Amino acid sequence: MSLSNTALEALNEHWAVAAIGADELERAEIVVRQLLARRAAGKQISFSVAEKAEDVPFLEHVALAFELAAIEGTGELGRPTGENRKLRDQAIAASLQTFDILRLLPVPEEALRVALSHLVPPVEYETDEELFELCRGMAQMAPGAMFASSSTVENSIRVRNVIAAIEVTIQEYPPDER
Repeated sequence: MSLSNTALEALNEHWAVAAIGADELERAEIVVRQLLARRAAGKQISFSVAEKAEDVPFLEHVALAFELAAIEGTGELGRPTGENRKLRDQAIAASLQTFDILRLLPVPEEALRVALSHLVPPVEYETDEELFELCRGMAQMAPGAMFASSSTVENSIRVRNVIAAIEVTIQEYPPDER
């Protein structure tokens, strides 16, 4: 499946995306590129542009506009003929834009807690410090999938996929070393 530049440009004309405004969409694109660069570089490079506290809510707002555009065209994706090509392209372009933003945002801490509690056996911890220590260990078992410090956890993929990546890593060890 390919997507034309025309479809991406037309997406900016959707009412929800247009309501964000061209300047703010450009700002969102810059913030997304900065987050991608930070994620790719890890802690090896320091950036002169500081992250702003309002970046996450701002990007969530922009992602919601794209998500609304995607939802409007979702019905066309299920039709074998895709009768309305413009709506179909809108759904695809908006979904891609939404994903590109949301994958860079921090996973809510509660999502991590829920995922860990549903493992068999469940992962137990008593304090946030223990949780962050656990996450630092998980980050070593799933390099590139997550980053953890003493106060933050950042996933580049969904929590369940981080856990799957860790399980694959564990399976590489002999049974007596797991």
